Amino acid sequence: MSDFDLDLRAAEEQLDDGAAGAGDVTVAVLDGTTDPEEWVGLVAEGRTLLLAVDGDLNALAAPFAREVTELGGR
Repeated sequence: MSDFDLDLRAAEEQLDDGAAGAGDVTVAVLDGTTDPEEWVGLVAEGRTLLLAVDGDLNALAAPFAREVTELGGR
């Protein structure tokens, strides 16, 4: 199992308490191995993604960032 270097206190501050799907959080690693449509589907379901980035964030998020933004993600 890989090590997560994740500051959950800092991440918690970014969660919107009134957001739809509040409490439904997916914690995962963004490393290019997951189909971008899976990330979009999770956001469309109202989940919050908390992703540890393993690589270049811009390159890894490019395939799904626009769709997530259109769904209200940030």
